[in-house]
Amino acid sequence: MNAPVRRSPFTMDILNEVLPQGVKISGLPQFEGTTDPLEHIEKFHAMAYLYGPTDVVMCKMFCTTLSKRAMNWFNCLPTRSINIFARLSQRFTNQFAINKQYAKTPAHLFSLVQRNNETLCNYIKRFVEGVHKVLSTGQDMLSGIMQQNLKSEEASTHAPPKKKREDDRQDVMRRDNRRPPSPPQGQSSSSYNRFTPLNTRLTEILHVIEQRGLAKPPRPMQPNAKREKSDHYCRFHKDTGHTTEECAHLKLAIEKVNKQGHLGEYIDKP
Repeated sequence: MNAPVRRSPFTMDILNEVLPQGVKISGLPQFEGTTDPLEHIEKFHAMAYLYGPTDVVMCKMFCTTLSKRAMNWFNCLPTRSINIFARLSQRFTNQFAINKQYAKTPAHLFSLVQRNNETLCNYIKRFVEGVHKVLSTGQDMLSGIMQQNLKSEEASTHAPPKKKREDDRQDVMRRDNRRPPSPPQGQSSSSYNRFTPLNTRLTEILHVIEQRGLAKPPRPMQPNAKREKSDHYCRFHKDTGHTTEECAHLKLAIEKVNKQGHLGEYIDKP
């Protein structure tokens, strides 16, 4: 009397298939149910294709890569519901789609600010790891973002050399950093007071107000060919043309939040 066939999601054609000699099951990538399913599928294909398997063999080979949560999911599939690898891989990716890793936008890099006790070497390593998770970004923009994210002492030490006139211009901008921009058309300058002195870079304060939901995003900048070719990037506008530290709209937004009683820890008190 033949032993009963154990319950399996595979059809009998797959169950009766014998794996070809030379297939090293132990060398296949493993999936427990907590990582990116598409990445696992790609790794599996790369290894499995070395043996030139048929579709039926692919099903049996793939089953051996599952463990823990993933194996529990597989065992709960309806009996005899899997007859081709395409169906198995589709159900697999749908089940674990929540683990899929999506490419981040360049705006993600602005959150990778150098920490107070973090060395420059460790920060650069962490920044590079972040770049690998982002869609294609120009080298000039990457350089500008990293320079902006450095601690103030690191940024000044590793900033590229500039001509004296440019240095003088930057000094003036830093000294006058708290002066508000010209008032919009139709409003008097008397309604614009000097900015509250701050003890932290605008980039870091922007990160805080974004995390706390204290300021609304600014209106999109008007199209301008010269601005769009600029290497400077403003995290507040999420657009090119000027740096975050130069952004007049950000300065006004921070001033408004300050007057509402927030961000007291960032006010430069005498």
